[in-house]
Amino acid sequence: MKKAAFFVSLILISISACQQKETQKSSIIGSWKLFYNQIKEAGVVQIKDVSKNDFIKIINETHFSFINQPKDTLGDFYAGAGTYTFDGEKYTETLEFIAYKAIRNHQFHFRIEIKGDTLIQYGREKVEAANMDREIIEKYLRIK
Repeated sequence: MKKAAFFVSLILISISACQQKETQKSSIIGSWKLFYNQIKEAGVVQIKDVSKNDFIKIINETHFSFINQPKDTLGDFYAGAGTYTFDGEKYTETLEFIAYKAIRNHQFHFRIEIKGDTLIQYGREKVEAANMDREIIEKYLRIK
């Protein structure tokens, strides 16, 4: 009888863990607009002026994409997309589609926090082939 209770407990814990992981993942699914962008590179912190661009990130069950479009000019449009994994805190993007070949298929590891309708993404973007090494903090507001 004790063995049966033990196995039932294990099954219930496993189901609960799977449901919790799906709930955590579903919390990032949606469309997000960047409203804060901080980059620390070579010891220098820059707060980017995001008022001149529309930067949107879209996340579904398996893929992400981002689009950056200047509001008042035709130049500097860029976009990218790929797959991701998320365990409730650790978020890894594999950037599969991007015009800049040096970062194509690179994995970027981040931490994500969700606070209400705000997604906060922290991490380091390091790609030696692209001479890239910077820490970022990005804050997004959920688009409804």
